[in-house]
Amino acid sequence: MKLIKKKWGILENKDVHLFIVEDPNTGFKVEISELGASIVSVQVPDNKGKIDAITYGHEDPKTYIESPGYMGATIGRVTNRIQNGHFELDGTIYKLTKNYKNIHQLHGGFKGFDKRLWMHIEEETFIKNKDIRISFQYLSKEREEGYPGNLLTKISYRIRPMVLEWEFHATTDKKTIVNLTNHTYWNLNGTHTMIDDLKIALYAKKYCVVNDDLIPTGEIKEFPINLTKLQDFKTIFKRFGDVDHNFFLENYLYENSALDVFPATMLYSPKTGRKMTVETSEPCLQVYTGNFMEHLTSYGTPCKKHNAVCLETQRVPNAINMLKFRESVILKPNEVYRHRTRHLFNVMK
Repeated sequence: MKLIKKKWGILENKDVHLFIVEDPNTGFKVEISELGASIVSVQVPDNKGKIDAITYGHEDPKTYIESPGYMGATIGRVTNRIQNGHFELDGTIYKLTKNYKNIHQLHGGFKGFDKRLWMHIEEETFIKNKDIRISFQYLSKEREEGYPGNLLTKISYRIRPMVLEWEFHATTDKKTIVNLTNHTYWNLNGTHTMIDDLKIALYAKKYCVVNDDLIPTGEIKEFPINLTKLQDFKTIFKRFGDVDHNFFLENYLYENSALDVFPATMLYSPKTGRKMTVETSEPCLQVYTGNFMEHLTSYGTPCKKHNAVCLETQRVPNAINMLKFRESVILKPNEVYRHRTRHLFNVMK
């Protein structure tokens, strides 16, 4: 594995760097930035040896700041929507910034973790194991976007041949809420193609019903299509419609001090032979089928609806406002929030 660090641009009068990790044997390549601790690009060979980008992104940091879509970004402090942009904690009502329809908060607010410069704190190369680790941290200060407490978050990326993994750690000096994820847009056919013929399988049967603002209503139902077996998105769109829903993973362990990961989902392209398996320590997976991608561009090219799918490992959306799930996103001083997710790539001949 080779690691290159290069200057990528300037933001806030600071240099922004890109970390490029490549496996010369397979052509597998991952690019990660200090801006948003983001996955800028993942490139994977297909069954004919052709190497393509299978993620969407932008050419420079400035475009990430100016563009919507959260491409490849770390999302925080809380992923997804918080209903009415407020929550109660120990008798105090915290009013958050409202960046979704001027009613709710989405993905951490107007300037969430995705638009923050993270500090690169270390990089380690383990030649023997063909293993490279790159770590970043960010201090989110008291009342940033409305949240209580100073939250120190660290993400460590671990990259080895055909494997991309990350682990979050977060601590606070005051009781707060945390629910972190990554928001990469995936298409195993290659970018600017449709996902209709991609196949997906989930280790989940139940999902959250949502209202018109895509916020869980509290009702949990069995998904009308059996996604435990591979289904193509074309069938899902025809029988269910667009997906932007939270699924409950059946492999989740409530007591998981070792932070073990278990299979969450598998994505497969019959066209290219590429397969991606996602494993996580988290209880849920938000599946988003790029329903609003027509408002986005990637490297200057306009996107289309259903150009990609996001597979966001996380805890229940709007959990703090749902009695059954609120404790899962509350973090107290002297506690550590941890979250681990791994992507394994394969090529089927």
